[in-house]
Amino acid sequence: MGRRRFGKLRKLPSGRYQASFVGPTGQRQTAPNTFRTKTDADRWLVNVESDISRGVWLDEQAGRQVFGKYAEAYLRDSPDVGERWAETCTRNMCLHMTDLLDLPLIAISPAVVRSWHAKALAGTGGRASIAQSYRFLRTVMNCAVRDGAIAVNPCQIRGAGKDMAKERPIASPAAIVKLVDAITPRYRAAVLLAAWCGLRRGEVCALATADVDLVANVVRVRRNRVELLESGRKFDKAPKTRAGMRDIAIPPHLRPAMVEHMEKWAGRDRFFLGRVASRQTNDQRRSRFVDEDAVRLVHDCKVQIALNAWIEGDRRVRVG
Repeated sequence: MGRRRFGKLRKLPSGRYQASFVGPTGQRQTAPNTFRTKTDADRWLVNVESDISRGVWLDEQAGRQVFGKYAEAYLRDSPDVGERWAETCTRNMCLHMTDLLDLPLIAISPAVVRSWHAKALAGTGGRASIAQSYRFLRTVMNCAVRDGAIAVNPCQIRGAGKDMAKERPIASPAAIVKLVDAITPRYRAAVLLAAWCGLRRGEVCALATADVDLVANVVRVRRNRVELLESGRKFDKAPKTRAGMRDIAIPPHLRPAMVEHMEKWAGRDRFFLGRVASRQTNDQRRSRFVDEDAVRLVHDCKVQIALNAWIEGDRRVRVG
């Protein structure tokens, strides 16, 4: 008998036949079950070879991986996943996705996804984190499709991944002036940069003194401050996109405050420092406010949400 062109057959002591083959992954795989006759085993190998040649073959071993382990590997190995997003997804798996973690990938059907999503919405979890969980599930299952573990993505609920958070109002110039007047002088430049130049919280915290050019009247955004909630690790990183690295002109009415800050409070490396000359952190924020109106102003207004990073509970702040 000639050598087989594809796959391998082996007769077991039980008299049944085992079929195996080397798939596109380079790993030898065996059929999920044994066969009563050699003809049945050969027919199974012919079908596998045909599926591979047509590009529709599914890796049954990969499909039998449980979602939890596969998702953890995706978070660990994907170059597109940052540490903050990985932390968020890991937390959401514990909060909202426990029903899916032990299911094989091939068992997660559209019906299973609909049932899981309906149960999550009926619970007490936040809508924003449920939407995050759905987006993460959809991304992981897309990866499973590319890996040949499943044929199609079962996440087919229209709009389930959208975050329907309430639109926050934008602070008026009068409200900004009131906050600037009330806050400790060392934080005024931070308030003004967030309000008039559109710097985000992490961008303000990471702003380097060398990137504040008071000759050209330009602020250069080059870094973003990231602080992980679970591990407490803090680090600077480049913006997510090239568009995030930008030069922003300092409006003329901000220049006096910027000059004053540079002369009195800027550090050698960091433009904004805390009271003890430490870099500002993202957690020096609302909980130390005394006046609830000030809390609401900082929390609800788009241009001031960044202020949470550097306001350290100044008891002089009373807004509204």
